[in-house]
This record gives sequence, C-alpha cells and structure tokens, in this order.
Amino acid sequence: MNRGEAKFEEDIKTPFEILYSFSDTQTIFTEKKLNKIQDATQLYPDLVDKVSLLKAEDEIKTIGVTIREIVIKGAKFQIRNQPRLDSKCALIIWYDNNHDPEKPIAVEFSFKYGDENEAYSRKLAQKAYDIFHILQEILIFWVDLESGTKTAYIYKLDEKNASFH
Repeated sequence: MNRGEAKFEEDIKTPFEILYSFSDTQTIFTEKKLNKIQDATQLYPDLVDKVSLLKAEDEIKTIGVTIREIVIKGAKFQIRNQPRLDSKCALIIWYDNNHDPEKPIAVEFSFKYGDENEAYSRKLAQKAYDIFHILQEILIFWVDLESGTKTAYIYKLDEKNASFH
C-alpha cells in the first residue's frame, strides 16, 4: 500500500499566531468510498488510535465546496551560510469554483527549509522568524491581519451552507 506523503508543519499566521498541522496526501481510486472512519482506516490503519475522539462507525462529512488551488513554486532564498541552506518559497492561491472563479478567496505565502540531520538550532529558527517579521513589515499592504486560515474559511463556508438546508 502506498503511504503517500506525510508532513508536519508550523504555520505562523499574522500577527504571529502559531498553528500546527499534520497532513498526509494519499492517492485513492475515484470509486473508493470514504463514508465512515472505518473506510479511512483502510488507508490509515492507526487513525482511530491517534485520534481518541473518533469511532470506526463515525460518518465522514464532505464540505461540498470545490476549491481550485494554484501553487506557484520556484523562488528561494538563502537562510543559512555554513552549511548553505536555502528556503523554498511558494505562493498558494485558492479559488472557490462555486462562486467567482476569477477572484481568489485565499492567498498564502509559504517558505520552508529543511535540514537532512534535522539540526534546527535556535539561531536558525530565529532567522526564519525574523524573515517572517520583515516580510510583514515590507509587504504591509499585501497582508490582511484579520484573515483566517484556509481551513477556517472552509468550515465557515460549511456553516453558512448548513443554514440554507
């Protein structure tokens, strides 16, 4: 079975609100049904053990929103000299195809850096934090300090749609 790509990330949202997430990308066939947690445990056998509030018979709810995501990659900057460590950048743009498909609903700038030995010193973490702070100051007119996360947007949309049923 293909385990997909797992990642743990720390998101720093303006103004310096830290959020953690763990995600896993898994390829499944379109005819595969994911209606209950027990269906998802076919892909992730230890899911119920990792999230204590879940029960195998719990239903999985789909939000019903079609998001078109565009990810622009390729930019990078050097975050450390010795040994050299580059940070990879991405611009992630979300469009809600159920509404105006030309007006973004969320735009996120992301940079990530990795170290094969996972040697994330306090100094390196401070540099990343400083870069984030500088970007907020330089791009003040591009940053919405009141914005939520992409996930929060989806749940807010779901609550709004639920009230129409």
